[in-house]
Amino acid sequence: MLQAKLAGSYRKPVTGTVVFRYNVSGSEADLKQYENVQADNFRLDEKTGSPLWFTTNYAGDNVELVITEGNRVVAENSEFTKIESLVKQYGAETAKLLMGKL
Repeated sequence: MLQAKLAGSYRKPVTGTVVFRYNVSGSEADLKQYENVQADNFRLDEKTGSPLWFTTNYAGDNVELVITEGNRVVAENSEFTKIESLVKQYGAETAKLLMGKL
């Protein structure tokens, strides 16, 4: 299982897009698979030496990463998806009440 911890963010100079930078950890086998899947996009943190994962979508301070069947690296975000669904179904105030009971 791959874990990612938020290490900071920056804005791309030309577009102004915010990019979130995460340090990746996991078993030796998982990290090797991560490196293979990332291919030319694989980067190491210059300070820590740990692999990095970049995304334009905030995924939380600590997140599990999943390698899809199509060899994409994505954040496991089922908790966010649940909240989003509740808000769409019932509105923000009701979703807050429901989340307190789940």
